[in-house]
Amino acid sequence: MWVDLTRAQQEALEPLSARWDSMSEAHKRKWIALSHNFKSLSAEEQEKLHSRMAEWVGLTVQERVQARLNFAQTKKLAPEEKRAQWEAYQALTDEERKELAIQAPVHPMGAATPVKPVPAKKLAMIPVSRSTVRSTGKIETGPHHVDMHTLLPTASGATATSSTGR
Repeated sequence: MWVDLTRAQQEALEPLSARWDSMSEAHKRKWIALSHNFKSLSAEEQEKLHSRMAEWVGLTVQERVQARLNFAQTKKLAPEEKRAQWEAYQALTDEERKELAIQAPVHPMGAATPVKPVPAKKLAMIPVSRSTVRSTGKIETGPHHVDMHTLLPTASGATATSSTGR
C-alpha cells in the first residue's frame, strides 16, 4: 500500500500515488527499485522522471503494451542507428508524421501481447481426438473428400460414406 512506502519513496513515486494500490507487486517492486537513486538526480532529471511517470500512468493498457514492444524493438538497434532514425523523424513535417503513423502496421489487440514471440518448442501441442471434434463442433476432412470448386463432397467421399451405411 502507498502508506507502507517510506517518505523518500513516496516523494520519488508521487505521480503513481493514485494508482499505486491497484498495481501488481511485480510492478511495485520495479518502481521502488527505480526510486532508489531519485535523490541523486538533479532537479531537472527528477522533474523529467516525474513527467514520464505521469505520462506512463495516463496510458491505457494497450498503449503500455505497445510502448514495451517499441522499447524492445529500439533496444535491438545500435545507438548510432537510433540517433539517425530519431533525427530523421524530427526532420519530418507534422503532415509527414501523420502519414507515417497511418502507414504503421496494426498490432494485435490483447491484454498480454508478448514482447517477443514464444519459440514453437515451448508450446504444447494439443492432440486431436473424438472429444476434441465434439467440443469444437468441427469435423476433420481431407482435401480428397471435398470438391474444391463446389465445396461439396466428392463422389468418392459420398460412396465411402454410403458404403458404411451412414
